Amino acid sequence: MRTLFKLTLAVLIAGPIACQSPATGGDARLDAARAPEDDAAIADSGVLPDSGEVPDSGETPDAGPPDSGLPPPDPTSWAPAGELHQARAHATATRLLDGRVLVVGGEDERRVMLASAELYDPVAGSWSDAAPLPEARAHHTASLLPDGRVLIVGGGPGSEISIPTGESAFATVLTYDPSTNTWTPTADMNVARAGHQAATLLDGRVLVAGGGNQVGYPCNASHPNCTVADSLASAEIFDPVLGAWTSVAPMRQARIAFTLTTLHSGRVAAIAGAARNRSLRSAEVFDPATSTWSALPSLGTDRLFHSVAVLEDGALFVLGGKVANVRPLSQIERLDVGTTAWIASDSLPPPRTGAVAVTLLSGKPLFVGGNNQLGGAWLPNAQLFDETASTWTETSLAVGRYGHTATVLLDGSVLVVGGIGAGGTLRSAERSQ
Repeated sequence: MRTLFKLTLAVLIAGPIACQSPATGGDARLDAARAPEDDAAIADSGVLPDSGEVPDSGETPDAGPPDSGLPPPDPTSWAPAGELHQARAHATATRLLDGRVLVVGGEDERRVMLASAELYDPVAGSWSDAAPLPEARAHHTASLLPDGRVLIVGGGPGSEISIPTGESAFATVLTYDPSTNTWTPTADMNVARAGHQAATLLDGRVLVAGGGNQVGYPCNASHPNCTVADSLASAEIFDPVLGAWTSVAPMRQARIAFTLTTLHSGRVAAIAGAARNRSLRSAEVFDPATSTWSALPSLGTDRLFHSVAVLEDGALFVLGGKVANVRPLSQIERLDVGTTAWIASDSLPPPRTGAVAVTLLSGKPLFVGGNNQLGGAWLPNAQLFDETASTWTETSLAVGRYGHTATVLLDGSVLVVGGIGAGGTLRSAERSQ
C-alpha cells in the first residue's frame, strides 16, 4: 500500500449509525479521455476525465473574500452560531448570493418531515424564519441557481437508518426567491425520488440522479420494523431558463446513499452507494456534452454514506462510509486524473460515516462530523487535509453530530447546522474561527 500522507491528529473520538450489505461493483478508471461504455455491473475500465477548470458552486466558492487577495486562514477552532428555531436533521443548507444561508425542511426528533425554513445572517450572527414550504419534506436536494433562486427537488420520509423509506416520495419541485421570501412551484420531475443527489453543471443547469421512490427492502435484523427505498438509476436535468426537466441516460447502476460530484472538467462523478440492499464499489461519470454515463474504476472497498472531495489537482478523494450496515470505514482512497485504479492510503481514525465534505477558499477539503457506528458516539471533530504538505489537522466541534449540514460562507468560515447528536435532534449551530 502506498502512503499518500502523514497523519497529524489531536484527540480522536468515536461515534454510531446503520444500513446495508456488500455488493460487487465493476472495474474502471479515471482519465482525461472519456471512459468506455460498460454494463449494469460497471465492469469495464476507464479513467478519470478532467480538463482543469474549477467550477464555482455557491456552496464551495473558489476565490477569497473581496479585496483580500489571499484566502482566509483555515479553521483553527469553532464557536457557537446561535440556535435554529426548530431542531432538524437531514435538512439542506444553501449559501445565497448575498451571503446568508437558507436551511430548508428536514426531520424533527420523531423523524416527522418539516415544512419550516430558516435564514442565517453571518454578519448579524442571527437566525430568522423564512417563508415555510408549501409541503413538508426531507431527504431532498437544494441547488443555488445562477439567478440567485434556490431549487428544492423531491424528497420524502426517512427510515431509522437515514435512508428514505420509499413511501410517498415527491416529484414536486419548488424555487425560493430570497428577494421576496416566497416559494414558487415549478415543473415536476419525470420521476419521483428521495435520497437522490444533485450536482450543478458549469452552465447552471442541475443534474439530479438516483435515490429511491418505492419501498424495496427491510433494513436489517436489528431494525425489524424498518424499510428502505428501492434505488433508482434514472437521471434528469433541470434547465432554470426554460423551467423544465429533460430525462437523460440512466446511470449504469441504480444508487442511493451515494455521492454526485462535479469535477473540474464539468463532468460529474457518481460514486459507490447502495442498491438492492447491497453496498457498492462501482463508480461512473456523466458527460453533459453527450448526456451519457461511462465507467470509472471501482473502489477497492464498497461503501455508502461516504464523503468525497475534489482536490486542487483534480483527483477524487473518498473518505469513510460503511460496509454491510455494521462496519464503518476509516480507509481513504484516491483516484488521480489519468490513472486506471484507486490508490488506498493510510486510514484516518476513527472510522466514520456521514461526514460532510466542503472545500475551503484555500482549496483544501474539510470533513466535518459524522458517526462511528461501532463506537457508540457522534463525532465532534473536523479533519482538514493539506495536499501540499500531505498532512491532516483536526479541530473539535462543541457537539458531535450526524445528518447535519456544512456550508462555506463568503468570508471563508464554515457554518455547521443541526443534525443528530447524543441528546437527539439538534438546534445548535457552530461556525469556524
